[in-house]
Amino acid sequence: MPDVQITLTISTDNIQRVLDSFNALAGKTIEINAHELEGGGHWSFRYDPKDVGETNQDYAKRVLKELVKATVRLVDMAEDYQRYSTEVAAITPPNQDVPEDIIQ
Repeated sequence: MPDVQITLTISTDNIQRVLDSFNALAGKTIEINAHELEGGGHWSFRYDPKDVGETNQDYAKRVLKELVKATVRLVDMAEDYQRYSTEVAAITPPNQDVPEDIIQ
């Protein structure tokens, strides 16, 4: 299967607004929640502020890559958590055999 190429265009009128939003979130913990996802879905991520030598295009591309990776990680973690929960539920809990009258 060939790579998927995605081209996004930010209109000139919105470039500053988008960059300001990215800058406001840079260096902060961003949380993605998908409560309806089986197994629950929660993932936190962050990205570094724009580097001095980084173009606006490269910066936007880096931020969006981090968002896509976080989304995939959220789904993977939810699937793995569901698998883990199913396997743990199948384990027979240990028996408790201490009699009630062990001490009087």
